[in-house]
Amino acid sequence: MVASRAHKISGIDENMTPEPEDSRREAVEKQIDENLRRVYEQDTTEQIPERFLALLKKLRDQD
Repeated sequence: MVASRAHKISGIDENMTPEPEDSRREAVEKQIDENLRRVYEQDTTEQIPERFLALLKKLRDQD
């Protein structure tokens, strides 16, 4: 019983192998990457508001 508690605390299972912390980290990083891509794709498909286009035109006309 004490040994199994020690294994849980140290991150070692009954077979004396480390828990797959790296695979959890990779899964989290993959999820972050997917979310960032999704946000970027949404952002690139949105139309530029007319007021910004008008402001850009105004700035170009000043040159």
